[in-house]
Amino acid sequence: MLIEFTGIVGSGKSSLAEKLKEFSESEREEILSSSEAAERVAGRTASGIIIKTLLPIKTLQRKALRRVFAVTTAPWARGAFKNSHAVLIRHVLETSPARRVLPNLHWKIIYKLFLEAGGRTELFMNRLKTGESAVMDEGLVHRAINLYAWETETLDEPSVRAYFRALPGVGPVIIAQCDLETALQRARQRGLPQRLRDKDESVVMRFMENSTRIVEIAAEDLVTRRQVYIIDNSGSISDSQARLKETAAVIWGKPVEAQLELQAVDAALIQK
Repeated sequence: MLIEFTGIVGSGKSSLAEKLKEFSESEREEILSSSEAAERVAGRTASGIIIKTLLPIKTLQRKALRRVFAVTTAPWARGAFKNSHAVLIRHVLETSPARRVLPNLHWKIIYKLFLEAGGRTELFMNRLKTGESAVMDEGLVHRAINLYAWETETLDEPSVRAYFRALPGVGPVIIAQCDLETALQRARQRGLPQRLRDKDESVVMRFMENSTRIVEIAAEDLVTRRQVYIIDNSGSISDSQARLKETAAVIWGKPVEAQLELQAVDAALIQK
């Protein structure tokens, strides 16, 4: 299973993604971070099997497996993703404002991250075994923010919706919801993303507002094809973690211990 997180800068999606791993209490399910899943997949290749045989020391083994993934497995996966999702690739190249308004080097980085997310999605869905789940906080759903939120006065909502509809319909999506003021405060405390640090306040606010709308569109459009859950991460850590634990219980069919209400998004809720 592949579980994706998304949310605006400062929403706490990465913290929630890391915390989710603690809520795998079932012996039947192992939750892996994106890097751990990459190592697991690399370890099942011919090179990986040799490495695990010759390097019994785990730290050296993991370092070598990461290298195998970066040099051989990941490039192959990116190519497979491009071949199997040509419509999505073409849509991104034709509609992403990042390609038009950002410096070429910046655009190349964003496009490479998009392809890497696609390659990992292909690998994790096809190469992980039953009982293994990968958690991605920088997956294809979240890539929409980098592709479409940059420096545009008016968000191109039809293109964003078409992007989400072209994504492979795999696995649950967990949205870290946070009000804009709180998210900005958190982002400034830890440091804004590098590409926003030299921008004036109006550009930062436009990016954050566009990001917020993109996350809303993700909830609206993905709900017809995937499980979508919203976790309010604006308040206390304990409340957010309790909601996350409930979400994990629903996803893996475990008994629910926390009593806070879980909002599994459905079409009726989206319309409210």
